[in-house]
Amino acid sequence: LADVEEEENRPREKKRYNASNLVVPPDYYNVLGKCNTHHWFPLVSARCSQTFKLTYFEAECIVRSSKMYDITRRLSEQFLDEREDLIRRIHKEICFEGGGYFVRGSRCSPKYSMHGVGPYGNAQQLVESLMSQCSNHICVGTCDDERTLYFFKWDPRLENRGYEFRVFVRDGTITAISQQEWFEHIRALDDWD
Repeated sequence: LADVEEEENRPREKKRYNASNLVVPPDYYNVLGKCNTHHWFPLVSARCSQTFKLTYFEAECIVRSSKMYDITRRLSEQFLDEREDLIRRIHKEICFEGGGYFVRGSRCSPKYSMHGVGPYGNAQQLVESLMSQCSNHICVGTCDDERTLYFFKWDPRLENRGYEFRVFVRDGTITAISQQEWFEHIRALDDWD
């Protein structure tokens, strides 16, 4: 692992570190899919409070609604009935008492959405976020193993996204650790060796 010097890590240098400038290897999506939640969930399932399985139709509505939200920056009335049906179904199956949840889909969390990373304290708030995600960062898909939502009890430390890290593992070995927000200095790490 190598440190990146702070002077190299400036907002004016974003283009230099932009992942869009990289060529995507042929096996990229295959390798990325191995990181989906259902692969590692059994290792942390004791920390998960509940799960919820979306139908194919619900997942399709979420994906389509998110694409429309990207364009209009508001929830589409086209999916109003579907949104209300999903709110009712989640409300009936998930208990939202006790401080709310961090919710994650198979791919990621809906942190780039109307209500951000959470906490999610009711079904309406969650569904609004699911249907307003950034369309290139949608937490669910239409494949069977991409339609489960995982509910973790809310941890207030999640509110500071500057402490969010990514750990990259290849063949059972940690290959890299990176903070999520590259251009924010994390002062808490100043004293670490």
